[in-house]
Amino acid sequence: MDVKEAVVRIFRFDPWVDDEPRYETFKIPYREGDRILDVLLYIQENIDPTLAFRHSCKIKACITCYLKLDGKVRLACQERAREEMTLEPWDKYRVIRDLVVDLKPP
Repeated sequence: MDVKEAVVRIFRFDPWVDDEPRYETFKIPYREGDRILDVLLYIQENIDPTLAFRHSCKIKACITCYLKLDGKVRLACQERAREEMTLEPWDKYRVIRDLVVDLKPP
């Protein structure tokens, strides 16, 4: 049985190291039903431990995992992953690093 592959393009930026933001593409196993948070955790645990993102409750209560999925603001703990997707920080706030934003009002 062939394993499906997901292609995930993620915004990367560390202001202490990077002059400009960039996008990094990851190819991971695609599992039907995974949420975006599952994908981010897989990448962080298996491919790149430096990937920065926020999460806490995993039940849509704390709103710390907001990000942009293909240009639309979504909760990573609730939104289903896709076979191809682009993940970016919520541009309403200042980027601290990668997908982590400063949640204080701008």
